[in-house]
Amino acid sequence: MNSARRATWRIGVTTTLVAGVASLCGCTFINAYDDPLIVGDWKREVPNIESGDEMSIEVDGSGDGKLFFTVSGDPTVREGGFDIEWKYRSPDEFTLDWECADNTCGGLDFTLRCDINSGGDELECVDRSGVWTPTPGDTEAKFLWVED
Repeated sequence: MNSARRATWRIGVTTTLVAGVASLCGCTFINAYDDPLIVGDWKREVPNIESGDEMSIEVDGSGDGKLFFTVSGDPTVREGGFDIEWKYRSPDEFTLDWECADNTCGGLDFTLRCDINSGGDELECVDRSGVWTPTPGDTEAKFLWVED
């Protein structure tokens, strides 16, 4: 058997063994080439308003985002830059920690609990702490996946 075929055979046997052991122990692993659905660029959908709220989520658990917001009692619209860390909760549920990345957002830090639809193109997020309200009267923000 030549060395190229031997290497291919070893890879095939190793993959089969790993998959077999994982199925016996009830383990689940994600194919290294399949990113979680949340990875990518998202833009917030706001009916009848052009929103600049957006986020970019990376496979390594990081990301960044931009939000436009007002502070209670002041009608001035502000733009804030945020660093995001996300955590996997289930195939369709994620937690996103938004941390103010610069002094434009006045230390506004919050966590969103987000559900992604089965198509992977809509993300509905809620801030259960009440720190961030998407728009007055709303408790949920919808983000749409941005195609490349």
